[in-house]
Parts: sequence; C-alpha cells; structure tokens
Amino acid sequence: MGQVALNLTRKWRSKKFKEIIGQELVVKILQNSLYKNTFFPVYLFSGQRGCGKTTTARVFAAAMNCQKLSEFQNNPQKIQLPCSDCDSCVAMSHMRHPDFVEIDAASYTGVDNIRNIIDTSSFLPILSKRKVYLIDEVHMLSKAAFNAFLKILEEPPEFVVFILATTEIQKLPETIKSRCFQLFFNPVKLATVVKHLEKICEQENIVYEQDALELIARSTEGSLRDAINVLEQSRFASDKVTKTIVSSVLGYLDDQIVFQIIMAVLQENRELLIKAVDQIGQTAVSIDYLLQRCQECMYDIMMYKYQASQKYFITIPEDIVQIVDATSVTRIVQCFDELSLLDEVLAKTSKKQLLFESKLLAMTLSQHSAMNVEKKKLTTKVVDNTSRYVEQWKTFIQAITKQTDPILYSMFCESDFINFDIEQKTVQIQTLKKFIMFQDLFMEHKKSYQTILERCFGAQVILAIDFGKEMRVKKESVVQQKRTPVSSHRQTTHSVRQVAGTLDISDKEKWKLTHTLLKLFGGTVSEMGKDKHESDA
Repeated sequence: MGQVALNLTRKWRSKKFKEIIGQELVVKILQNSLYKNTFFPVYLFSGQRGCGKTTTARVFAAAMNCQKLSEFQNNPQKIQLPCSDCDSCVAMSHMRHPDFVEIDAASYTGVDNIRNIIDTSSFLPILSKRKVYLIDEVHMLSKAAFNAFLKILEEPPEFVVFILATTEIQKLPETIKSRCFQLFFNPVKLATVVKHLEKICEQENIVYEQDALELIARSTEGSLRDAINVLEQSRFASDKVTKTIVSSVLGYLDDQIVFQIIMAVLQENRELLIKAVDQIGQTAVSIDYLLQRCQECMYDIMMYKYQASQKYFITIPEDIVQIVDATSVTRIVQCFDELSLLDEVLAKTSKKQLLFESKLLAMTLSQHSAMNVEKKKLTTKVVDNTSRYVEQWKTFIQAITKQTDPILYSMFCESDFINFDIEQKTVQIQTLKKFIMFQDLFMEHKKSYQTILERCFGAQVILAIDFGKEMRVKKESVVQQKRTPVSSHRQTTHSVRQVAGTLDISDKEKWKLTHTLLKLFGGTVSEMGKDKHESDA
C-alpha cells in the first residue's frame, strides 16, 4: 500500500527548534533550559490558535529525551535538537514513544482521566530518562479534575514533566497557574507569515501572487496553521493563487464594493447603494467580513479627516477622497458610530444580509428624513401634502388587515405617518421604540405589504421606518366614591399599598435593566410603600 500524502499543515509541521516560526523568545528559553539541563516539573504554553504551542511542546519533549542531549550541552552550536536519528527521536516522529503521552482535554475532561494520569505517572520511563505528559486544551478540564490535578502538579515524580497547552489561559484556576512555568506564544507577525508562505509555494511548486499571500496572512490574524490551510484551499481552487481566488475562498468581496457602499452612504445616494447591494446578493459573501471592512474603511476616512495616519487601507481612491473633503466630520463620525453598533444587532438575527442592507439604506435616509420633518413644521404646503397622504396611509392599514403577520400589523397600526417624499418615492413613518426588537420582520415580510404599499402610493415606493416614537402614558383620574354604610357588627378590612414617591435611578450602572426597559416602553419608576390596613365602617 502506497504512502498517504499529507496535507500542507501536517507536512510543514516543525520537527526541530530551528523550524519553529515566529516564537524566537520561547525557543530561546527552552533551548537554554536544555543546555543547562534544568527542567521545570510543569510548563504552561498559552496563546491564540495556530501559533505553534502543540508543535513546540512535541519538539521540546523529543529534545528532552534525545540521546544526543549531552552532546548538545557540550557543543550547542554544532548539535541540533532533536537529532531525528536516535531511537527516541524516531519513536517521537512516528508518535509511538512509550514515554510520551498526549491527551486532548476537550475529549477527556473528567476526574477519572486525571486519576489515570496520576496512577501511570508513578511508573518509571521505558525508553528514555523522562516521561512527558502533554495535555492540550487544558482549560476544558472539569473543576473536579483540576482539584485532583493540584497535588501531582506540585510534587510530581522527578522523572515526570507535564506540558499544559491552552488558548484560553483566563479560564485556568489561579492554583494551577501558580504551579506552572508559563510561556506565552505571540501571534505570528504578518511579514513572517508571508515569508513562510512564499517558502512553501516555492518548494511545493505553487504559482502565486504576492498580494494573494498578503491577503491570506492578514485574514488569518497571526495563525500560521490557518494561513497554510487557506493557501492549500486556494491551490486546489485554481492553477494560480491570486487575490481574487483567495477572496472567493474566504468569502470576501473586492474592496471596490466596500468603497462603493461608503460613497453611497456619505453621498446619501440610494441608487448607488442599491447597485452595490445587488452585487453582494450575487455572491456568497460573509456579511460579518463586509461589515468589518466597511467599519475599517470609515475609520480610515475619519483618520484622514483628522489628518492622522490610516490603519487598514494603504490608499483611498481619489473619488472617495473628493467626497470626504466635501463631507463634514460630524457626518463621518455619525456613520462610523452607526456601523459600529451593527455588530451587536447582526449577532441577534439569522437574516444578516437583509438587516445589513436595510440599515445601510436607513443611513442614507437619516439626514433627508430629518430635513423633511423640519420642512413639514415650517411650510403649510408640506402640511397639506402630509394631510392628503394620511388618508392613503389609512387605506394601506385597512388593506393589510388580513394579509400580514399579526405582530407586523400591530406595528403598522401603532405607527405615525410622517411624510411622503414624492421625489425620493419614500413613505416615512415613526413607530414605538419597543418594536425595535422586531425590526427584521419588516424585511422578512416585505412581499406581503409591498404590493399594497405601491397600490396606495405608487410604483417602486420605499418604506422608511424610525423606531423613535415615545409611548404615551395615560394619566388615570382618581375618582372618590362614597362608601356604603354597613352594619356595625360587619367590618371589612383591606390592604392599601401607597406610592412612597419617585425612585432615584440616576445610577445607570446600578439600574441598567431599568433604564433599558424605560428606553423601550417609556414611563416613570415609583417606589411602593408598605401595606396599610384600612377598615370600612
């Protein structure tokens, strides 16, 4: 049976210290430990995914048990560890070493698994001088497992070394961390990732573009393993690894789409925005990535406006620069703030693309809607037009009674008609703040009401919704009624709870939930006094 070809990630896994990429300080510390023949009983390797923790742990374990360790200590410049030739190194390379145990704590989380380690650690090593236990993703162990682990970590047998690896060191108990020699693995630098990818491409005969490798390195955020995986996917997608191919593999859009969206928002140009949105709909794009790039582009534009250096885009197209020069700082900051708030909103819906598009459209309408409302207050002509279109809005409400989702119908009934912009073909309404949690229903059920809306206001009309309406609180009048006299031998006692006064909720941190409810539903908060018993004579 022929040898199975390994994927690039496994094929290019480092076997020696000199092959470990981007962790110079960690390698230096471990090599000095080998040179001085001083080993700690417990090592803790922490850092983000794909930066070399498990690989370094395996190399270090092989080096500790390498038969040429004494030669390395005498001549560290000439001898490289692990040697890959001795019996111990060969056994490690085939993952068959009897004195090396690797455990995935994500799969073996219980206290029984730790007890097995404690029991077997007391046996002497078979092939080498030391027994090495590598526990990967150690933060996944249960609380009982951690408690059982404490004693053996503090006083393990002299020939036992534990190496713990984790991506989430904050989840480890302090009692565990205090017993470890901690080493932190940094994300691999972008230039280092690109250089390593170039080396792989040259030796694997992969044709590539430099821009494509830079995009891979930037998208993987310091994870060398992820970068190699993306490179391999791109290699199978085309004969040449280009920026376009990498973008397709990652589900990214070309930056020109991002620039087109930003131009449309700043200019309040809905036609340009709709064209950009159409291009988004024709591709399998990651909306989260598109939002991130829009945020980064708007951030760089803001920095340009403040005459500071750009961080994410090397160059901004000249046509965007002209628009930015003509746009106020206030408008740019407002757009950046609205884009920044979208992260939390998109995380709560499954209709990410619909909501993203509707929010972008709302950003192009925000200032225009405000101007129309001001004109409505100042000119009788607009008031007359508004009063005329109110009847059409009422007709619309009556027409959708039995054809729409009940919740959506309730929202329409509670909405106030603001204005109908004939030029922009936009019906502007304002509904209660509390309905903001159902805002994706407007897009989800658009087909059910769009036809009726166009029948009432004309073809290709757009509905612009403002969730800023305050709830009206009705003040109930207190009516004092005459008490009906009853017999002296029958008295009815009842409890009356008195309002002690308006409650002070100025501390927004302490009353966070209360402020959220007030924002959605309006009203006031009062403190209720103790029950007072009254008797009816």
